[in-house]
Amino acid sequence: MNRLRLLKLIVILGMVGAGYYYSHRFGPKVTFGQGEVYYAKGATRADAVALGQFLQRTQYFGERKVAVRVTRHGEAYVVGFVVKSGVWDSVPTCESFNLVGIDIATDVYHDSPTTVQMCDRDFTVKKSLAIELTRKQVYGDHCDLYYSPAITDDEARQTSGVLASVFPGAKAVTTTLTKPQDRRILSIVMRAGAWNDPSMLSFLTDRARQVDEAVFHGAPMELHLIDGRFEVHKVVTL
Repeated sequence: MNRLRLLKLIVILGMVGAGYYYSHRFGPKVTFGQGEVYYAKGATRADAVALGQFLQRTQYFGERKVAVRVTRHGEAYVVGFVVKSGVWDSVPTCESFNLVGIDIATDVYHDSPTTVQMCDRDFTVKKSLAIELTRKQVYGDHCDLYYSPAITDDEARQTSGVLASVFPGAKAVTTTLTKPQDRRILSIVMRAGAWNDPSMLSFLTDRARQVDEAVFHGAPMELHLIDGRFEVHKVVTL
């Protein structure tokens, strides 16, 4: 299922609140280097360890101090991420959170009902997203396309087919397709700095146009080149 790549996406958290002081008042915690997972309200240490290990494997926990909290209500899990102030007002960011939350729900908590929350430094909830589990298409060699509820299953299937044809031999590529308001956004996760290569930018822009024309008949679309933390480094309006 190639889960390790996706949870890097949860780091839509190039918007993470970094360097904050966190308190035991949020519950007991498990530490993973600079990462801290608090657990409370029905969640167990095992729940926190499973989440923390996953975040560590996917390099969400890195050099910056980052806090996450998991709570549990029966079979339903709630995972809260401390993020920078105001990012919860971004529609594309919220759609992306919905997409990457799929991986926590499926891989960490085994298809249990899961909600992802965007919180301030005190874990006050600013945005809450119930995760939908059936929004993924696989193409090529372990390449994943995650798509938002605004994109139909048929559109996602067609997009996956076009991506497979325009990226022959591609391996382990992660893409997302969202539709905030009146435009579609095709995002491609890239290695650091690749977005500054003019030939690569031209190549990907041409491929995105092929997707737009074949699937959406030239409707407004943007190409976003993003890093493993889901931070946008280049935007191309098609």
